Amino acid sequence: MAMFERTRPIVGTSARASDTSDGAALQEAARLIEQGNACEDDGRPAEALKFYETAIRQAPGFARAHLNRGNALSALGETQAATDAFEAAIALDPGFAAAHHNLGNMHVSAGRHEAALDAYGKALLFKPDFAGAAVALGSAQESLGRFKDAVASYFRALAIDPTYSDAHCNLGNALKALGRFEDAEASYRRALAIAPDFADAHYNLGNLLKELRRSADAVASYRCAIEIDADFTDAHCDLGGALQDLGRHDAALASFKRALTLDPGHSRAHLNLGNLWMELGQMDFARSSYLQALAIDPKCPGASGNLLYCISHMDDISAPDVFAEHRRIGGHLEAPFMSTWPEHRNSRDPNRTLKVGFVSGDLRDHAMSYFIEPLIVGLSTSRAMSLHAYYTHAVEDSVTRRIRPYFSSWHAVAHLTNEALAQRISDDRIDILVDLSGHTGGNRLQCFARKPAPVQASWLGYLGTTGMRAMDYYFADRYLLPVGKFEPLFTERLAYLPAIAAFLPDPRAPAVDPLPAIRNGYVTFGSFNRLNKLTPSTVLLWSRLLGEVPDSRLMLGAMPGNGKHQRLVDEFANAGLDPRRLDFYPRCSTPAYLGLHNKVDMCLDTVPYGGGATTCHALSMGVPTLCLAGDTIPSRLSAAMLCHVGLDEFVATDGADFLRKGRRWAQDLPALATVRMELRAYCERSLVRQPKVVAAAFEDALRAMWRRWCAGLPATVLEPESPAIDN
Repeated sequence: MAMFERTRPIVGTSARASDTSDGAALQEAARLIEQGNACEDDGRPAEALKFYETAIRQAPGFARAHLNRGNALSALGETQAATDAFEAAIALDPGFAAAHHNLGNMHVSAGRHEAALDAYGKALLFKPDFAGAAVALGSAQESLGRFKDAVASYFRALAIDPTYSDAHCNLGNALKALGRFEDAEASYRRALAIAPDFADAHYNLGNLLKELRRSADAVASYRCAIEIDADFTDAHCDLGGALQDLGRHDAALASFKRALTLDPGHSRAHLNLGNLWMELGQMDFARSSYLQALAIDPKCPGASGNLLYCISHMDDISAPDVFAEHRRIGGHLEAPFMSTWPEHRNSRDPNRTLKVGFVSGDLRDHAMSYFIEPLIVGLSTSRAMSLHAYYTHAVEDSVTRRIRPYFSSWHAVAHLTNEALAQRISDDRIDILVDLSGHTGGNRLQCFARKPAPVQASWLGYLGTTGMRAMDYYFADRYLLPVGKFEPLFTERLAYLPAIAAFLPDPRAPAVDPLPAIRNGYVTFGSFNRLNKLTPSTVLLWSRLLGEVPDSRLMLGAMPGNGKHQRLVDEFANAGLDPRRLDFYPRCSTPAYLGLHNKVDMCLDTVPYGGGATTCHALSMGVPTLCLAGDTIPSRLSAAMLCHVGLDEFVATDGADFLRKGRRWAQDLPALATVRMELRAYCERSLVRQPKVVAAAFEDALRAMWRRWCAGLPATVLEPESPAIDN
């Protein structure tokens, strides 16, 4: 909250030389200001305003009366009149630091942050020891994304007053934005040492701890904030998010509902509630929550992308309708910027070394890194291009540190606005910019919407179109998107690779054991997909298959660690499957997760949103995945991976075919055992384990895109070629 400076003149206070009022008038004006101050202290700004205006009539040149009048007007929501009052005070007394400070507050409330910087700067010029103005200056600098400048301003305030708890708290915010997490935590804790009941500091500390994946500690901080301020809506909202991270879904739901009871129009609480429903597989509820968030705030960060991600999991929405919604939202994202797309000045030399940028928040311990890393490693040896990373996540880890050296430049840009990021990319003269997120969380599509690079492409991070004309290409392969069939579902032109990606198996994977069914005497089906992929259609299909394979069992891994699976148990029971045939395993470490595959004979893919990394991990552990390739992009990734390793017989075309193929393999255990023992070798020989081949084709595609741009030609479908496979 902006702090307003207020004057409390005593009787006998002199006026500026420009004030021609007599001494008695000034005495009376000072008395009236005192009475106005008392009214403000009691929360009666309208009455205070009358006293201040009477004081001005008594002494029109009394700058302090104009200042206090501005404060009262601001409290009453009369922002323009308040601005005029502060400017009147400055006109009477140009060196009036408090008036400059309060004018800065009005500029901030109107979104005029540059003007606010000037006002706060003048306040400090005329009163160098004005700690409040230094803090206000830092806040305005943060609003403009100038976090280093903000840090300097907060340090200036603390040099004036080391016990200024607000300055310590705000310093923590700026340091957090710069990725200096240890320093940020220390600043929040200093603020709390000075002011233990500082609810905002507890809340901001909770946000930091949540981002650092210290969710239990975050919960404690949010609860401290709520103990101080029971109606702290944001704290209830984010407490729910931290509880959700811990798998405490019931408690998370209660927190979100509490936030919405306090403020039914809290768009982020609706968004977070939607995320919880998504995680629980309740897609209809999730969709409703996202739509409510967008109805309240059409620009609610993440709501549009999450809505698209949600409907991509729903099998009652057709592929054309899913595309139409992507086109609508993508068009909405880019509409404000299309008329200002820059005239790119990149040299139109078709054969020169290219600067290729990658925008991603997944260059870390994330499922996407298994696909990104081998491509980046393969491309890094090219002499025809240089690679530049724009890393959008705040946290770096061991995977980040391993990938980072393969880039010619690395930019940590989590703190940059989309506008600032686009300007940075444009200034760097990136030739081709690759998006690795699509509409997933933390994406920077609003940066791409500004068209900072001449050629822009999306790859793998999101199984579907961005819906934006600013994105020129989408990478695919012939198994994922058969040529000539899926072009109408993309605003981009498809660029075909020999394989959509190469997969880097985890080096900690254990050896492959013999087929478990041989020793068990029954078949164990399995799934390691996230909970929200287990849609009612998936549950029904799997239950029918187990019903047709006597004595078979279903193992469900990657389950929430709270052990509460009753919803799933009930859904399977309603679909006709005895719950005693279900085995649940919680989410665990990667080596343990891979080891669980030695308990599974065959994995089952989810519908309509299939697996990606989970299918590849299963293949690397000798376990094929039975999948159903549909007419939506998310339903086809598992099928593509299976076809690449020669397991077309595990790809079904419809539900009946899924059941038929499932029965056939479950009844031919010797054949399934042979597949299991030979599958790692199949994978090694396939294109999904040929990163050099995929990287070379990726480079060729980038060059083809670039040559078209140099020639002034529009993007076009880039047809697949048949590459040579390394043996």
